Amino acid sequence: MSDLAIETWLESKKDELCALLPSTIQKERFLRNIVMQIKMNPSLHKCSTSSIAKACVQASTLGLDIGVLGSAYLVPYGNEAQLSIGYQGYIDLAYRSGLKAIHTGIVRQNDDYKATATGFTHDYDPFDSDRGPVVGVYCLVELPTGATYPELMTAEEVEQIRSGSRSANSPAWRDHWGEMAKKVVIRRALKRAPLSVETKEVIDMSDKAEFGNGRPQPTEPKVPLKEKITAQIETKKADSSVWDKHLERANTLSKMLGFKRWNKITTPRQTMLKQRIKEEGFGLADVEDFWNKTDEAFMGFDHEKVKDWSKCDLDILLRVPKKGNPDHYQTATEGGFRKEGQTVVKEASFSITELMKETDGDSSSE
Repeated sequence: MSDLAIETWLESKKDELCALLPSTIQKERFLRNIVMQIKMNPSLHKCSTSSIAKACVQASTLGLDIGVLGSAYLVPYGNEAQLSIGYQGYIDLAYRSGLKAIHTGIVRQNDDYKATATGFTHDYDPFDSDRGPVVGVYCLVELPTGATYPELMTAEEVEQIRSGSRSANSPAWRDHWGEMAKKVVIRRALKRAPLSVETKEVIDMSDKAEFGNGRPQPTEPKVPLKEKITAQIETKKADSSVWDKHLERANTLSKMLGFKRWNKITTPRQTMLKQRIKEEGFGLADVEDFWNKTDEAFMGFDHEKVKDWSKCDLDILLRVPKKGNPDHYQTATEGGFRKEGQTVVKEASFSITELMKETDGDSSSE
């Protein structure tokens, strides 16, 4: 297996891989996402083909979609690729394993909360802007028998876990601390749940992929103020570069749809895009992944299916609506705006080999 190119292996084994997937996962998309993961992460190019193959088989067996909505990801671990389960992936596994319910939340200092031996109550005003700093995170699990148990972690415990993670300073932790904290507490809670041996083994493997030996690493020494300020300036420059990439992709889509170009991404547009990007399960830095999905959703757009088309613009299509209002982006993703008979990817034109060739090119612009 080690001497075979990954594209050759995917082509030869795609039927077997797809046969393992549940009906809820689109087969061609699953294979295409594997290609995208490798394309977007040059470190995976150094991993053995057999390790990538093993991770793909594990994802198929567990019914987890690689790189989509946080289900699972391919992570390089030295020269070996391993499957890392995401936030949504843990929840999917929990429900498929027969758990009746799983609920998680963030607790702030001014909230009302109380822990018991078998549960945890948490009451707060969601519209109170002065709930205080985060003090902890929890996960409530309801077993098939109806019994429940809580998993509780302080903010300090979450930070200790974060410090041992290879992604401690990633955009996911910096921009979405709450979601990552929920992932940490869900993962710990599921270790006590009655899951299959195979599922627990994959969860343990996912831990090792993210944390190495599974133990938090020593806290880094304090950074001098001058270096910290320099780092902050560099971070702002990097953020600016990310928004430039989003602007370029937004204007490419605007041209395709016949909309007016964006001159810049204003603060309201930044807020709008952050909401939409999070809604679709991506991070702000996942420029190519997010816009590739968006372009695919709006491919073959039928203007006649939009009432008052002349008043429509890209902002309207991307905006996450208030509860109860139509989500045009979701409608497009489901094919609601597509021309009759037109699909996003036609089976006859789909080639894993051709897509894989793109991984050999220069990915520095991505």
